[in-house]
Amino acid sequence: MPRPDYGKKDEAFMEKAAPAVVGDFRFTPSQENPMCSYKVDENTYTVLNPFGAVGRIYSHEAESYDVLLISGNDKNSFHDNRICFQAQGYTIIGESQEIVSTERGDIPVTIVEVNHDVRGKIIAAMFYKGPRDKWYPTNYNLTWAMFMEQLRMGDNLDSTFFRVIPLHSNPDKKLLLEFIKKYVVAAQESSSGFF
Repeated sequence: MPRPDYGKKDEAFMEKAAPAVVGDFRFTPSQENPMCSYKVDENTYTVLNPFGAVGRIYSHEAESYDVLLISGNDKNSFHDNRICFQAQGYTIIGESQEIVSTERGDIPVTIVEVNHDVRGKIIAAMFYKGPRDKWYPTNYNLTWAMFMEQLRMGDNLDSTFFRVIPLHSNPDKKLLLEFIKKYVVAAQESSSGFF
């Protein structure tokens, strides 16, 4: 089957394609841009050169999640996010991989536990959607898949990095994985399969 034609892919496309609602969760728009909750720093654009980056905060009652999407079609647009945590003063204290079973299939997710002298302990989930709509838990797996797709003369290397951080107090890994399960289904629907 031919791949859908999404037209020009840029940050405006990503903002329209990302879900506004995930189950009972709604994203909070910023005053500067009603299509996202916050703007990613310019250094991210300079270093990664992605199509775009969309940061949204989804909330429902006492739960909130910060979701960052970064999309591109060059393997250099994707890096090990653990390095970013360390550069921001976080110490990695634990890491594991989990499988999130969804209507879209099983999605391997990397869970990182980090600690900061001021902000305290947080957990974050990271995963990637790569060529041929396959999912990867690390950037290494993704960049290898993109390289293999180039060798196959594949014409579509579009990929997306997903980072999800619970913002509420005492984050629970089970609730985080449940949110991710809902998010990837909502994202598929809102983006016609791009995310």
